[in-house]
Amino acid sequence: MKSLVLAAALAFAASASAHAVHVRPIQGATYYCDYYNYHGLANDPGFSSFNVTLSQLGGDLLRGIETFTVSYGTGTDQQKFSLAKPFDFYVGPGFFGTRWEFTVNPSGPQCKNTEVVAQGAVIYFNDCTDGHSRTCWVQ
Repeated sequence: MKSLVLAAALAFAASASAHAVHVRPIQGATYYCDYYNYHGLANDPGFSSFNVTLSQLGGDLLRGIETFTVSYGTGTDQQKFSLAKPFDFYVGPGFFGTRWEFTVNPSGPQCKNTEVVAQGAVIYFNDCTDGHSRTCWVQ
């Protein structure tokens, strides 16, 4: 029985690594974002979009610009970001997600446990160095 369980686990691991692809935010999609413990300039709740402009190291480093809603000026602002250190994980039958380190560039806060799931339609920003977290999803 133990060998059967081990064989199934090894088959699953091989299948997961063969099919897992780094899950990224959906290019240009509008996400509805809700923050926790946040005191920044973005609207809470508000909207964001992620434009990935550069991918390096086989997709292990993504750079881009996040556009988000604010309550002043033109109603939107932007910040540069990086997604690095991807770790693909199993969500459920046929579904995978990727855990990234999200950093506001050049030296802004970092969310060390950012999970992108549901084929990029949901993003959980957790373990942020400024103490906030947020969840964003495509409406």
